[in-house]
Amino acid sequence: MQSCQKFVLIASPRTGSQALNRHLNQYDGMVLHGEIFNPSFVGLRHDYHEKIDLPRDRVDLRDAEPE
Repeated sequence: MQSCQKFVLIASPRTGSQALNRHLNQYDGMVLHGEIFNPSFVGLRHDYHEKIDLPRDRVDLRDAEPE
């Protein structure tokens, strides 16, 4: 069984955090989501919206079940 390392990236606007997110997502086995708790949208990695059936614009569903 492969170990899983979890981390949270906290950044200010215009610091390059989204670029870092895009670059790290290019590696096999790495899954980084964007602004998952943005009040305007759900910022999952592009392929996860379909995978877990949570559309980007459905903040109501995210807020109802944040897990």
